[in-house]
Amino acid sequence: MNRGLLVIIADLLEYPAYWLPKLSEFEAKLDKINDPFVAEFIKEVKSIEPIDLEEIYVSTFDFNKETTLNITYYYTGDEKQRGNNKRGILLLKLKELANINTKKELPDYLPNLIRFIANNANENTKEILELIKFPLKELTINLKAKNSIFYYILVLLYKELYLGDPDV
Repeated sequence: MNRGLLVIIADLLEYPAYWLPKLSEFEAKLDKINDPFVAEFIKEVKSIEPIDLEEIYVSTFDFNKETTLNITYYYTGDEKQRGNNKRGILLLKLKELANINTKKELPDYLPNLIRFIANNANENTKEILELIKFPLKELTINLKAKNSIFYYILVLLYKELYLGDPDV
């Protein structure tokens, strides 16, 4: 597993204002991978104005439940039924496994989980990899259906974590 690549992918799943200033640095590192999905992502990012890229990001990940970066949603949906707290249980489990203690994001926020995986190789990492496999595949399918530029990053992530294409 290329841990440096995982950190770059995690960064690329943050708001573009965070990573756009580092794009040429990322591009130099990603060029070494020689992956068509990387090339397509970089090409598309360069063709979009930064303000438009922010809008694409927000409409993709913040305002769209089918493409949220909070992975427990793919298991629980909206979970409006009283007494059903599967999402809470999953969040607690992820918090314990990844030891994520952030005030900004929930423990199921994909970029934080990717960073944990990149920086840890233990039993908790294996369990997190199993927990996020289904949501990653669903997210990738949904991004492809929406023709999102972030689809390319999710395919790259899936290939890196599971050593194969997500078959979408």
